Amino acid sequence: MARKFFNNPYAIFDSFFIAKKGNEYIGFSSLNKENDEIANQGITGVIKDYRDKGIAKALKLKVIEYAKQKGFKIIRTWNGCSNYKILTLNRKLGFEFKRSWILFYKELD
Repeated sequence: MARKFFNNPYAIFDSFFIAKKGNEYIGFSSLNKENDEIANQGITGVIKDYRDKGIAKALKLKVIEYAKQKGFKIIRTWNGCSNYKILTLNRKLGFEFKRSWILFYKELD
């Protein structure tokens, strides 16, 4: 999984924000560059035991602050429709819903 992040040609490596408690890594968020004006916020993840403590919000706010400092005009992010906590957080932080995708599955015998 780490290889996927670090081999990404669009990754902005100094936008990787990590939350720690002592020596334990408990959260992560970052940006990828779409173009000179648009950045995509990648996964924001927090270890289960540390959720609902404002860590995801703090990480997202750091990413937003970073993007503003670097001159990006737009940040895009995605999340699953069943992840209501991050969906609510994204809306509270000012992300606007633009469009949705519906994913279909078919089991093959």
